[in-house]
Amino acid sequence: MGATGSVLFDDSYRGNLPADINPNHSNWITAHQDATHLELYEVERLWERFQQLSGKSGVIPEQDLAKFKDDFTLKQILAQMPKELNGGVTFLTFCNAMKWSANAQVDTKLRAIFRTLNHGRAWDLGVMKQIVSKLYPDDTADCVQLTAHEFVQQLDTAGQGFVDEDQFIAWMRTQDYNTVCSLLEFHIVPPELLSELRRDETSLVPSRLSGAIDSAASGDPFILPPTVEQMREVAQRCAGRDWLILVNKIGYTTAEIEEVRQTSPFNNNDADIVYELLRRWLENNPMATTGDLEIALRESNMADIASVLL
Repeated sequence: MGATGSVLFDDSYRGNLPADINPNHSNWITAHQDATHLELYEVERLWERFQQLSGKSGVIPEQDLAKFKDDFTLKQILAQMPKELNGGVTFLTFCNAMKWSANAQVDTKLRAIFRTLNHGRAWDLGVMKQIVSKLYPDDTADCVQLTAHEFVQQLDTAGQGFVDEDQFIAWMRTQDYNTVCSLLEFHIVPPELLSELRRDETSLVPSRLSGAIDSAASGDPFILPPTVEQMREVAQRCAGRDWLILVNKIGYTTAEIEEVRQTSPFNNNDADIVYELLRRWLENNPMATTGDLEIALRESNMADIASVLL
């Protein structure tokens, strides 16, 4: 089976499955785990969600995708997913799309949002009115028109009469970094549900995760990965101090730090840069734990900040 391309999901999010595999095979879940490099429990959760979307056969048929035609945003997202030759969306494609949603960097997600809402084309007043009406469904037509007009005027700094991708990104970079991160944050399995996996005897949880949950339940918070909230708090408290020592301790070179400083879409202050470095550190080191960060803080003479990890 061949899939058509997508402006959002590149080849790094593709994978291969054994020939002729289907949901009746015992290795259906593990085969998708191997293809996507997701955790087993993540694939299991995604399979549950996929079946709810009429994908029990392993493919959401084209006719079932059509039922989302009245949902503007969802319709645009589905349109960007690679399709099979018959127009359907496979479970593998769905897994890769959700993995992308969880792992893609902020700048990439912002560009994807822009492209998704109008097939990669610029946003003129008509498109903006559609977006505003979906965001504020209770507003009157006049209010929607006014809001859309003001938004185009504010973002269209070149006086083109429309908003292009670079203008949208430039405007988003003026917004509060933590707020933007919160809005774009996506977890395949919400952090608060991870502890419930321990009580779910039917879930096939990897041994490392099982051990981590057992340790956390027994009073050891340093075996789990740091949460987004913890990393943000650490970043805020490190700002104004010699945070370069900390990021050196977790493996960053001076050149790498400067690269992040120059290329990160949000580099307005030290807290933003430290958070971005911590986020990338965790993304690139999936075995990293809160304990690792606590040790790095202590070795950087910031033992007082380590208390936020408890």
